[in-house]
Amino acid sequence: MRRIIFTLSALIIAASAMAQQNTSIEVLGHRGGRYEFDENTISAFEGAYKKGIHSFETDVRLTADNDLVVIHDASLKRVAGKDVDVEKCTREEISKYTTEKGNPIPFADQLAEFFSTRDIHYIEWEMKPGNYNQEQLDIYCDKLYKTVMPLKPAGAIYVFSSFDTRSIQTMKRLHPDAECMYITGKGMSDELIKTAKKLGVRRVACKISETTRKS
Repeated sequence: MRRIIFTLSALIIAASAMAQQNTSIEVLGHRGGRYEFDENTISAFEGAYKKGIHSFETDVRLTADNDLVVIHDASLKRVAGKDVDVEKCTREEISKYTTEKGNPIPFADQLAEFFSTRDIHYIEWEMKPGNYNQEQLDIYCDKLYKTVMPLKPAGAIYVFSSFDTRSIQTMKRLHPDAECMYITGKGMSDELIKTAKKLGVRRVACKISETTRKS
């Protein structure tokens, strides 16, 4: 069996987090462990958890009827072989599809319920806002927070991340206590630190290869 390849959390560079605990490396199941399992499915998260992974990253999009579907792409084409825009479908419509490996496409409430009964260390809920207007963004962020936070296991860290600054700003405005992370394809820099502070976040996921000791 191929070795599971998991992404190392870029969060380990977050200085504020490191100041509060001993330096450590947390291994995440990226999309549940996408190189070995059927990404972003309950089957993937369960399979990785059974192998000892207690921290995960996943992706969430808004459906046409304002529900939250767990999927990375805007289309079902890559994972399910159907060129269907998930953000134009209702929960009922998406529920009729399965991945090409036969797994149901989960929703945020189902995944949050799965995590709620397990020894979870950390979950990164990556916000995938597409081209949402502000009204949609308010609905999306509010519902995501209210869906997953009540089911958060005791002691777990739940982080809402995004490349999109509007998503982070909206989440922090609606829920100031939400732990958020700004994702960028750039290396750490003074400018990036200023952006993070402006967004009110303590965590940054950046490009390690472009981060210098000086940064």
